[in-house]
Amino acid sequence: MASRPRPTSTLIAVAILVAACGSTASPSPAGSSPAGQAGSTESAAASPAASSAPSPSGDVTGPAGKPSPTTGAAGSSPNPSPSVTTAGWSKPIVVPGIDGCNSQLVAAIDDRGGYHVAATCYIDGPGVSHDWSEIRYSSSPNGQSWTTRTFRPPKDRFDLNPQLAFDGDTLHLAFTRQAPVEGACGDDGMLDVGVLDRSRTLPSGSWSDPKRIGPARDHLQSFRVKAGVIHATVASDDETKAWYERIAGERVQRVRIPDALGPVALRVGDDDRARLAYEGSKGIRFAIVKNDALSAVTIPGSSGGFDPVLVLGPGNVAYAMWERFPHGGGCIDGSLDPANGTYFATNAGGSWSSFQLSKAVGSPSLALDPLTGDVLALVTGEERGFVSMTAYRRTARADWTSERISNGRVSDGVLRVNPLTGTQFVVYGTWSENGGAATIRVRIRI
Repeated sequence: MASRPRPTSTLIAVAILVAACGSTASPSPAGSSPAGQAGSTESAAASPAASSAPSPSGDVTGPAGKPSPTTGAAGSSPNPSPSVTTAGWSKPIVVPGIDGCNSQLVAAIDDRGGYHVAATCYIDGPGVSHDWSEIRYSSSPNGQSWTTRTFRPPKDRFDLNPQLAFDGDTLHLAFTRQAPVEGACGDDGMLDVGVLDRSRTLPSGSWSDPKRIGPARDHLQSFRVKAGVIHATVASDDETKAWYERIAGERVQRVRIPDALGPVALRVGDDDRARLAYEGSKGIRFAIVKNDALSAVTIPGSSGGFDPVLVLGPGNVAYAMWERFPHGGGCIDGSLDPANGTYFATNAGGSWSSFQLSKAVGSPSLALDPLTGDVLALVTGEERGFVSMTAYRRTARADWTSERISNGRVSDGVLRVNPLTGTQFVVYGTWSENGGAATIRVRIRI
C-alpha cells in the first residue's frame, strides 16, 4: 500500500521511470528549453488572450467539448493545445515561511472566505539519521498576504501527512506522528505512533494542543469532521491494511477497507455516510460505508488507475479523478501508452462513466463551484517531458473548457473554490533542478 508521502513529486518519479526505461520522446527543437527539463523555470502559457470556449485540439474529447465516456482505449483524447491560456489568473504569489517544504500540500477555504494551506517540511536534523519533518501552516484573509506558523514536534518525533477540515467555525489540522527506530532491510526506520488532531475557532482563536485520535500505529490518509464527528481513513504502520474510522466522543468505529492498494480519498455525504475512492486490484473502487460494512463498485474504465481524488455534489452525486501510469515495481516502459494520463468520472445520472481528461500524468485536484454547480478540475502533470498546470471547468451541460495556468517546474497543484465568491484558488510547489521543492506559490483567478 503506497500510503507513505512521496518526498518528491509524482512528476519527477514519472520522468525518472520514463528515462530509465528508454523513452523515445522527441527531442525539443534547437534553441528551446521545454518546461520540466533542465534549465527551465515556471512560466505562463504562451497565449495572453482569454478563451471561454474549448480549444478545438484541447485535452477533452467529444462534440462541442463534451466528454466521451471510455474504458481507457487508446487515442481517447488528443494532445494538449498550446492555445490554452492563462488570462484571468493572478501572477504567482509566494507563500513566505513555507519554502523548502516537500510536495505534501493541502489547502482549504473557510465559509468566511479565509485561505488555509499546510505542508510537511523536511529539515536536516543534527545528530539524527533521518530528515526531521514538521508541519507548517499558512493562512490569509485574501489569498495574497500570508502568515505562517511552524508546529515543531517534540524531540525524536516527526510530523507529516497534514489534513485540513472545517466543522462550522472550527478548523482542524490533523497529521501523522512518527518516531525513529532502528530500521532493517525494507524498513524505513520510522514507526507510526498515531494520528493527532489540533483545532482552533475561526477567525482568530488559538490552536489547541494536539490530541491523538484512534489507535496508535495509524497512518493518516484523509480526514473530515461533521457535527463533531470525525471521519478518517488510515493505514496500518506496515501499510498492508486500511480502515475507515468514525470517531464520536470516545466511541471509535473501524471498518476494514479490503483490496485498498493505496491512499483512500474520503467525503461525507448529506446523509452523514462516508464515501470512499481508492485503488483496488481491478481499478478505482468507489464505496459507501453502511453501518459496519462497505458497499463498493469498480468504476468502469479505471483499470491501472491510482491516487484518486473525490468530491460530492448535491444529492451525493460523486465526481472522481485519478492518474493512470505503470506504478508497480521494476522497470515497465509504459511511457508511450496512449491510455496513460488523468481521468475523470461521475455517477451523475445513476451510473458511472469515465473518460481521459488529459494525457498528462500527475497530480489531479477536484472541486465544485458552489454558486454555479460547475465541476472544476486541475491537472499538474507531465506528458513526454513537458510539465504544465491546466485548469478545467465542466458546466451543467457537460461542456468543458480549459486554461493553461503555467508551464515549467510546477508540481502537486491543489484547486479550491471560495464559497462566498466562487473564486478559484490554486496552491502548488515549484521544484529546483535537483528535484527538490523550492517554493510554495498560489494563484487566484481574478
